[in-house]
Amino acid sequence: MKVQNKPDYLIFASDAQTGELEPFPNIARGWGITIEQTESKPPMEWMNDAFNRVDKNTLYLLQQGVPEWDSAVVYPVDAIIKYQSELYIAITENNNSIPSSHLEKWEKVIPDIKEASTAQKGIVQLSSAIDSDSEITAVTSKAIKTVNDLLSPISNHVIVVDNESRIYSQDKRYCLFVRDDGVIGGYDTTKNKIPWAFNESGELCNGIVAASNISGLQPFIMSLFSQVTAINGYVKLPNGIVVQWGKAIYLGADGVNGTIQSFYTTFPNSCYVIISSDCDAGVNSTACSPISLSQFKCWGKAPYGNAQYSNTGMFYIAIGC
Repeated sequence: MKVQNKPDYLIFASDAQTGELEPFPNIARGWGITIEQTESKPPMEWMNDAFNRVDKNTLYLLQQGVPEWDSAVVYPVDAIIKYQSELYIAITENNNSIPSSHLEKWEKVIPDIKEASTAQKGIVQLSSAIDSDSEITAVTSKAIKTVNDLLSPISNHVIVVDNESRIYSQDKRYCLFVRDDGVIGGYDTTKNKIPWAFNESGELCNGIVAASNISGLQPFIMSLFSQVTAINGYVKLPNGIVVQWGKAIYLGADGVNGTIQSFYTTFPNSCYVIISSDCDAGVNSTACSPISLSQFKCWGKAPYGNAQYSNTGMFYIAIGC
């Protein structure tokens, strides 16, 4: 059977004059009614109405595409109807079953489409935002272009080669590199030199860092020392060496036995050596010798005459631990 041409959509007897079209008296009986009423001769008015009905019904189907549901119709399986602007298909034979209320008999041809999410398919809203963390919108080409435009200046200065990533300065002279082994450093392209670099443990493995650039270095170093800075004082070095100094007075009357003096602070373990010098006239000879961890003896002699023991003031420096 060949495909038919498009109909002209004209309605038979649509322009009938008054009295030329009358309702057919019994649609259900059909032409049989003429036997009783018009001697089996259907009048023009009934004929016009009959063909008018056929054309109107046909045009209705052409206009609707799918007929609207009607409670008086018995629908077989797979029948398709329209109800409240939605299409339904019959999954069982039925009649007088409102489609939206009897989903055990009807099924939507186009099911309700839910909003899309990471857990289900569905309708998604397009968005050109580049600062959103939404998981129910989809990115547009405009948003991608915006991001690409923002990244373009950066991508021109970021390079990944072999086992390292590099970020270059605007003039491409310097670059910051990070290697897969955890080493991070700076590179001077004009000198082909790495001025500085740190390993994965944060230790400087190349270059020099000025002490003045290390925050808190001086207080840390000073905390390693204990000291008293005065005319009589001491300093204890981080390795345990103690250096102390002060003024002592030798009394000539003590003679060869020497005058006993006390150190500013007691040596924890030992006194290695004491050095002394005259602090008065500056010409007497002096000598000191430790006698314990907390005391020492001192002597002084005048350089004239028979170099007799004489009262002598002196400076001393003692070193121990």
